[in-house]
This record gives sequence, structure tokens and C-alpha cells, in this order.
Amino acid sequence: MAQILNGLRTRVEAILCDGYGSVGYTITAGRFTRVAPDLNGEQASAERRVRVVIGLRVPVEEGVNPLDGHALVYRPLAVAIEYARTRAGSDVAEGYDQLDGGATDDEIADRMSQDQHDVETALCWHEHWSGLDPYLVEIARDGAPETEFDGPVASLVLRFRTLTRETTPGSYSP
Repeated sequence: MAQILNGLRTRVEAILCDGYGSVGYTITAGRFTRVAPDLNGEQASAERRVRVVIGLRVPVEEGVNPLDGHALVYRPLAVAIEYARTRAGSDVAEGYDQLDGGATDDEIADRMSQDQHDVETALCWHEHWSGLDPYLVEIARDGAPETEFDGPVASLVLRFRTLTRETTPGSYSP
């Protein structure tokens, strides 16, 4: 099970942070930065920190055939992005790196809108998932984006639903 989640998480992080993918459907390397498990840590910059959260599997009832050794499984996937907030955009709080742009709420909302478009385009591009084990059948948006402007950090959460074809234990396949 950990192998499944590691492969999926590694690919998503490569698309978001490392410039992985097909030309025209990539995100520039370095635009987002990975964070430690504590997304709200005070020691790191909050500007475009990203964390990938993969939820528990939900079997697709009609997609399970114990005779072929595979099952279709949905997994929720969330991409959480943080942005540093200030009043003028020029005052950077101690411990934060330089901002990618102004840090007023309107300027952050503009970056959020562009980031939403780019992340959804990159993650939903089918060619980015070739060669992944287990086989990723589909990734799709799952609901409206969630934004929050509270304290020194604003956040954007984009939700997706993945559909994978996974091997089932104890199957009768050859």
C-alpha cells in the first residue's frame, strides 16, 4: 500500500515542483516548494509552499473482479498551497523568503487564480501519468477550490479524485 501512495505522491510532487511533464502542460520548476509534514511551520517561507494529501481508498464496487486480480479504486487527492500575506507586499516577515509578487489579498487572489489553472491543467493532463504503477486510469477535479485568508498566511486547496487499477491480494489471476 505504501508503494502505491509513494508512487502517486512522488509523481504529483514532480509535476508541481520539478517541472515534470509534457511541454505546454508543465509548471516551472521552483514555482512551488515542498514543505515538511507541518504545513504551518513558522521557520519556512509561506510563499507558495505546497503539500500533497492523499486520502483513503474507496473501491469502485462494479470495478472489482476477484478472478482477474485487479480492482478499480478511487482516492481523493488534495493540493494545498500557501501564500505569505502582508499589507503592502514589500514588508517580508522575519523568516520568510522573498515573495513571488505583491502580498495584498487582491494580488494573492490573482496568483491563486493562475496557480489553480496551471495545477489543474498539469495534473489532469493524461500523459503525465504514463508508466505509473498502479495504473492511473483518470484524475479529475473534485469540487470547487477552497481559499482562506487568515493571519499571515493565505491558502488555496484544490481537490481531485484519482481512479487507479490496483492488484488485489488473494486473487485467482495467473
